Amino acid sequence: NNVGAELADWPTAIKRLYGYAEANAKCSDSGWLVTELWLPTHEIGQGAEPGKARTTKNGTPMADIQHEYYKVVFDQYIAYTGEIKPAGLGFTSYLNPTASVKGRPAEAIIKDFFHKL
Repeated sequence: NNVGAELADWPTAIKRLYGYAEANAKCSDSGWLVTELWLPTHEIGQGAEPGKARTTKNGTPMADIQHEYYKVVFDQYIAYTGEIKPAGLGFTSYLNPTASVKGRPAEAIIKDFFHKL
């Protein structure tokens, strides 16, 4: 996930992660996919309430730029040029109180990505 990652570093981190996934797929003679994608904006709180707001190392609230992190993940997914292309992506936090996208800019980014597939 994006905890502690600066947006400027995120494309490199995602490329590296996708490369690891492909390398593991080659070792096991299989495909690969993103099985659980969620980008938290808050720490875990009590019950259904989110905890403290997360920020980047530079102090930018993750909630303000969550959609930009999703856009990088999806752009990298579509543009991946490895030998083994990703076979799927599981998005898991529509209503999660620590990473919700419902009614937020990230919701439109996510819908657009899945409509393109």
